[in-house]
Amino acid sequence: MNRNQNYYVSEIDKINKYLFTNDSTLKNLFNTKDLYLPDGVAYKIAYNLKRTNTNQLRKFLSMIKEAEHYAKNVSLDAGKEKLYRIVPLAAYAVGRKLFEKDFFDFIKNCITPKRLASLDDIIKFSTLFESIIAYRKEREEAK
Repeated sequence: MNRNQNYYVSEIDKINKYLFTNDSTLKNLFNTKDLYLPDGVAYKIAYNLKRTNTNQLRKFLSMIKEAEHYAKNVSLDAGKEKLYRIVPLAAYAVGRKLFEKDFFDFIKNCITPKRLASLDDIIKFSTLFESIIAYRKEREEAK
């Protein structure tokens, strides 16, 4: 058997490859279509999450919203620090098999000092995560 016959590249892997090869900030990486429409990034991620449930995602969204609040009302650095704390927690979720590894890679690729250069970047990430949850919930209901 050819070992490439069983190799499947998920949509999340494709998005990660795009992020890995692009040095831009989040506000420049993702457009409105990516955030909201059914053929965008949020939709593709949500529909490729197999093990991750909506409750798990909502816990992370709560932390992201707190970081957004800090970035708006305290300081950009305080908001970034809150977001940086999410990365090891997402790694822990992978270890407990609550998250897919490629989804953790997505989070790790988004939450970097280069990607989060401004408040707009943090807001973009927050909006993207909200849309992922919305599409994930719709997918759960469709089952």
